[in-house]
Amino acid sequence: MFKSVYQVATFRQTDAVVQRQVRTARDASRIFVRFSHRPILASNSIIKKDSTYPHKPREKLLSQGPSSLSEIELLALFLRTGTPGESASEMALRLIQHFGSLGKLLHADYQAFKEFKGIGVSKWAQLRACLEIARRSYIEELEQRNNLQSIGLVKDFLINTIGHKPYEVFTCLFLDPGNQLICAKELFRGTVDCATVHVREVLKECLDLGCSNLIVAHNHPSGELKPSADDLELTAVLAQALSFVQIDLLDHLIVSKNGAISLHEQGFI
Repeated sequence: MFKSVYQVATFRQTDAVVQRQVRTARDASRIFVRFSHRPILASNSIIKKDSTYPHKPREKLLSQGPSSLSEIELLALFLRTGTPGESASEMALRLIQHFGSLGKLLHADYQAFKEFKGIGVSKWAQLRACLEIARRSYIEELEQRNNLQSIGLVKDFLINTIGHKPYEVFTCLFLDPGNQLICAKELFRGTVDCATVHVREVLKECLDLGCSNLIVAHNHPSGELKPSADDLELTAVLAQALSFVQIDLLDHLIVSKNGAISLHEQGFI
């Protein structure tokens, strides 16, 4: 039985509509599967990666205090977020491994940070700001004390301010007659293994500030705390020069990231 031309056209049109509906439904199903499948994999991946750190640092800090946090947790709390495919905790671990320690990370310059993927100038600036806040808090604590009888406090202050520097610096703590801190100043900066100290400039600063006593310090980037012959000679020359203007050199400390020694305690002053 033959169909009329009209009937053939109608059936063909109907077949085309059905085929389009089938293709559309099939494509929609594929799109749904494709897009709904990715979040599930990503979610499982995040859970698996974060399983090493079952407690969120912020909640742990609130319940147990900041001292309960590891270095990785403290840094993750600061970072807040990671990067796609990497949690804040994983990035914190990668940062510490990359720089070698938390202290080296905090004191790294921006050029070193540029080599690390995932951290920009904003985070680097925030880290340096945190370090400066800690440094100033030490200065404030020193200034608010009646005197500087605690050599331990002075050592802590110097370790945290110059102990991690990759080059030598010479710092002075200017004191009044009651050994109260007037101010702390970094007077000279050198290279990785030496710094030139001008005794005349030290005397000028002491007279300008009207100090009566002085504590000086310099760092050894190598980590070696043993005083060199030059260190002992500088101490003797500086003490003699200060005595001419009735200023006492109370101590000369040698500092590194690992600790500090007092030449007064060693018997050299």
